[in-house]
Amino acid sequence: MLNVQQQAAGKGEVVLKLAGEVTIENAGQLREALLKGLTEQDQVQLDCEKVTGIDFFGIQMICSAHRTSVAWKKRLTWHGKLPTVVEDAIKQTGFARHHGCDLCPDGVRCMWI
Repeated sequence: MLNVQQQAAGKGEVVLKLAGEVTIENAGQLREALLKGLTEQDQVQLDCEKVTGIDFFGIQMICSAHRTSVAWKKRLTWHGKLPTVVEDAIKQTGFARHHGCDLCPDGVRCMWI
């Protein structure tokens, strides 16, 4: 089960607090929350502190949202420290990078570094 709570973080900013499993079974729910955040705000931060599991599809959904945020000239970033389960999934699925992706404009830190 995935629980997503939206918390205002300032003008034009929102934090999406994710708790539970970020998996293919919950991909639709995650997609809706990410699209809503990016549609309504200029910056969306993902707080994964209470994520207990994440699979390739969860990581891929976040990557897709990152690409959308860049195309819409908005920002999608992590909020706080990532739990080990998320860091491990990023590495195991091949999303970890040593430098920013080509989509990020100059001066914008890629969320996958």
